Amino acid sequence: MDEIQKTLIKAGRKDLAQKYFDRTSAKYIEREDLSYAMNEAFDALADSIKKVKNPDAWATKRYRSAPGVIEQMEKLTELFDKMR
Repeated sequence: MDEIQKTLIKAGRKDLAQKYFDRTSAKYIEREDLSYAMNEAFDALADSIKKVKNPDAWATKRYRSAPGVIEQMEKLTELFDKMR
């Protein structure tokens, strides 16, 4: 269960959480649920970013994975810039 599903269940939206799970497992979300799911995904991402404590230590320990993570973050940044 991912963070979005947990958030939906906590909000008392088990029906939407199940619908979200069904749709994301199929890589499809209906239009009327899409904006809510995107906002929940952004909230989960923001919470995860806030929890990052020491990226320097992680990068030193996982030096082979770090370039891929940086590339993914740059691509996300470009995408978010397009959403403004």
